[in-house]
Amino acid sequence: MKSNVIILLLFFIMIVNSSADCQEAYEINWKNEWKYMSAGVGSNVLGWYLFQQTEPLTYEEYSVLDGSKINRFDRIALDFNSLQSDELSDYFSNGSAILPLLVYASKIRDKEWLESSIMYFDVLTLNTGLVTMFKYGVGRHRPYLYQQNRPVGSSFGRADSASFYSGHTSFASSNSFFAAGIFHRAYPESPAVPYVYGVAAAIPAVTGYLRVRGGAHFPSDVIVGYAAGAAVAFSVLYVHKRDDLEIGMTADGVGLVWRFY
Repeated sequence: MKSNVIILLLFFIMIVNSSADCQEAYEINWKNEWKYMSAGVGSNVLGWYLFQQTEPLTYEEYSVLDGSKINRFDRIALDFNSLQSDELSDYFSNGSAILPLLVYASKIRDKEWLESSIMYFDVLTLNTGLVTMFKYGVGRHRPYLYQQNRPVGSSFGRADSASFYSGHTSFASSNSFFAAGIFHRAYPESPAVPYVYGVAAAIPAVTGYLRVRGGAHFPSDVIVGYAAGAAVAFSVLYVHKRDDLEIGMTADGVGLVWRFY
């Protein structure tokens, strides 16, 4: 499985470096950027506050956990508790952080490094903040707690009740789709675009699958994490896109052409 991570990353490098010259696709408007940064930082502050306010699970609460009360869709997670899958999910999630760097390092112009870095900062802070807020605002117990027989008096950590939603999956999703979106806007005519999106979709999907197999999350946790990470990535890309109105030739003569990808 570790070799599969390497293969996916190498495949991503290959298709990125096979592309044509890039276009300038994004810009930073500082009149709005401070709002995005404030939202990212603010969500992390609120998440940290909720984390501090969260009381760890007590043994008395643990002793009355009942897996039969879990909805039928999520109950499948109670059958899994693979340490290997849990460890492998770290490789996929952490490895996804390389993808935006690969796109930047390919053929993006040097003058776009600042824009790209600021946008990635927005993605990281917003995604981390939202994940932390939901994890410690919802307080859902992890699947593995329903399978274990811990001795009387056992202690628990805050993370044991931070199942919803999956941070690993959301992190992989936001990184992957952010990189794919950057690539698509920079190389809109590249034949590699579908493959880039294919890899971007596969990495968080595999991450989520491994998180469920590892007993760390329910299926609904990883589905929401996948969607939330993608939503953060595409939202950041959308608000920073360069909307160019150009004067060009149309079928009826000279007209305005709006480029949007």
